[in-house]
Amino acid sequence: MNITVNGKPSKIEPETSIVILLNQYNIKSPMTIVEINETVVPKEQWMTHTLEDGDNVEIIQLMGGG
Repeated sequence: MNITVNGKPSKIEPETSIVILLNQYNIKSPMTIVEINETVVPKEQWMTHTLEDGDNVEIIQLMGGG
């Protein structure tokens, strides 16, 4: 399947969940937001929300600092 992640084309396997995608990108930060097709997906749904062909995914990692 073809999706877009942060503006770049990406190929994924069918039935890929958000958690699997984040693991593929080595993202483990608890301060991460995932938006699919301009809708924020709550963390409680990341294990069960499967990506679909053509999805536009934005992964946003918040950073602390001062």
